Amino acid sequence: MKWKEYINQHCTEIRSFFGENEAIHVLRKMAEHICDAAYSRINNNEISQEDIYIANRMVEELKQGRPLQYIVGEAWFYKYPFKVNEAVLIPRPETEELVEWILSCIVKTNLSLLDIGTGSGCIPITIKKEKPETHITSLDISRQALAIAEENARQLNTEIKFLTLDFLNESSWVDLNKYDLIVSNPPYIPVNEKETLSVNVRNHEPHQALFVPGNQPLLFYEKIAKFGKEYLNDQGLIFLELHQDYAYETKKLFEEFGYKNVELRKDISGNDRMLKVCK
Repeated sequence: MKWKEYINQHCTEIRSFFGENEAIHVLRKMAEHICDAAYSRINNNEISQEDIYIANRMVEELKQGRPLQYIVGEAWFYKYPFKVNEAVLIPRPETEELVEWILSCIVKTNLSLLDIGTGSGCIPITIKKEKPETHITSLDISRQALAIAEENARQLNTEIKFLTLDFLNESSWVDLNKYDLIVSNPPYIPVNEKETLSVNVRNHEPHQALFVPGNQPLLFYEKIAKFGKEYLNDQGLIFLELHQDYAYETKKLFEEFGYKNVELRKDISGNDRMLKVCK
């Protein structure tokens, strides 16, 4: 059996979780991972019995809605491989767009950056790889997530200060310094929207990183705005990923806190998903 035949045969088995186009994409990525080669090079290749065995095991997990990135333990972000498991969110293309925006705005050297809710560490590690002179501190409430972020930092040869910290607890801020940049992709999905998420996200990705406590979608943004008034240096910048449905409310919140040049930016799909503010 050739890879293209295998994928066509098994596509219907995972279509209910991923949709037809996404199912094909996932299975092709699975084949690339198994063969360590681009799908265009292997689609007409005969599959070995060993690879069929590996693929069948992966398909069984995909049929349960488990994301491929968790199955293989890796996700690519920007141009780097990151270890991932169920303790961290799978990096998204929209977050890559946020990182590109941040990188385009880092024009000075030796800037200090605080990353709030680091997860896998994909945001700060990528920034450090591209702007190695930036001094970065990354926070997360989850020790399990920080363990993954620290491992990714080691694997990608980056030096970042990681802290276990509950950012919503304002008394913990005394352990922090002042920063030139603040970056965050915080939890912003109200719990009452849980059923709107795809099953593979809802059942497998960490709820602590997805859902905001008490159905308050702006909770983290309000805390970040308050934190920045004291801990962001003059002319400092804040970059945030947003819930598109609350983008204008988030913009208004920062304006009410007295920030200037509050700018929304759309993602590649045309949704308001990113915010930049200046102190």
